Amino acid sequence: MKLGKKIRVLVVDDSRLFREVLSIGISSDPNIEVVAKAAHAFEARDKILKFRPDLITCDIEMPKMNGIEFIMDLITKIKTVAYARVSIKDNISIPNKASANVIDTNKIIAIGASTGGTEAIGNLISSLPNTCPGIAIVQHIPPVFSKMFAQRLNESTNFTVKEAENGDYLEQGKIFIAPGHSHMKIKKVANRYKIQCFQGDKVNGHCPSVDVLFESVAKECGSDAVGIILTGMGYDGAKGLLAMRRQGARTIGQDENSSVVYGMPKVAFNIGAVEKQVSLAKIPDLLLSMLR
Repeated sequence: MKLGKKIRVLVVDDSRLFREVLSIGISSDPNIEVVAKAAHAFEARDKILKFRPDLITCDIEMPKMNGIEFIMDLITKIKTVAYARVSIKDNISIPNKASANVIDTNKIIAIGASTGGTEAIGNLISSLPNTCPGIAIVQHIPPVFSKMFAQRLNESTNFTVKEAENGDYLEQGKIFIAPGHSHMKIKKVANRYKIQCFQGDKVNGHCPSVDVLFESVAKECGSDAVGIILTGMGYDGAKGLLAMRRQGARTIGQDENSSVVYGMPKVAFNIGAVEKQVSLAKIPDLLLSMLR
């Protein structure tokens, strides 16, 4: 059976012969198109950004970076996104215009997520007005994919979204995604909030770490912030969210039923870091009410 849209595939293998053999074999199916080929992970990175494939085939033994390191936990992430789309996306509420017009733009919003987070963040951001104050996001995601994630949000929402760079400023209508290889902090400079990106050791097993962001927001922003912890495995972000709440910030946690993995929100809730715990569908309205 021929489908309406072909599956776009990137073939990654250090052997030219195998690249050609795989490409010929895969392309024999009328539903599949090989859009690009790469000899190693770094070339594949560039091809991903250029061709936006739907699927990647990858050899294990390759120069510069082996296939296992390159793919990392992509299988889990693919399943996470697929399941999240089915169970969450259709239930998101759209805030009314009246509530969007009275928000306090002097505050900032800090969001942390892991497994299931890319889809949850996309749904949340799509349900907010672009009059919201600046938003800083840490999503556990490999390098390269953080930039692609930011580009996807920039194209699919009314916000200006980009992968954060050292020296960026949080401003109304703008969203910054932590690079997949760097921690991200917030620093108050006069009456503005400046982003600091830096490489360092993993915190709670992650770089970027949600705790690094949240703890800097607690220190620099105090009560002028709202912290949100979304679906994710582990406990990263819980301690930082508690620090935010203790400094007067409002805090929100995603509930178990709407989480793909109820790990990070659960730990945060159990230690008292979460002021209000609600479903993903209810977070937009709750967030706007906290910004009034």
